[in-house]
Amino acid sequence: MKHKFIRITLIVIELFVGLWAVIGGIGLVTGVIPFLQMPVAYLQGTPVSDYMIPGLLLLIVVGGSFLFAAATILSGHELGVLASALAGLILIGFEFVEVLIIDRYAIVLPSAVPQQVIMIVLSLACFGLATYLWMTEFRKQHVYAD
Repeated sequence: MKHKFIRITLIVIELFVGLWAVIGGIGLVTGVIPFLQMPVAYLQGTPVSDYMIPGLLLLIVVGGSFLFAAATILSGHELGVLASALAGLILIGFEFVEVLIIDRYAIVLPSAVPQQVIMIVLSLACFGLATYLWMTEFRKQHVYAD
């Protein structure tokens, strides 16, 4: 298995983000985590009326994609690299939507902005490292010579 350090870095990022997303998703859905309890008024003017759908998306889609990517990257199969790149793109999309919704309240939620920046940086790192692995390890298997 080539590029062991990059694979380990990817796994660490994916486990961190995946577990953070699972915890955040559970907190939004159940309301049992005090620092994740946000007023429903923050959702005014959005397509959702409570935190159930955003919480489930965070838990299942974001958390699930990152934990799946971490599990598959261990296999050394190209699916792991593709799953890692996809997980990074999913989180970028999730954060983009979150920024559109929550940043109206950035004065009230000053902790949201650094968290969003950290997650975007980690998702870009995940996508970039996965792309590098794809280009160095698997691309030549898919390029057909004349």
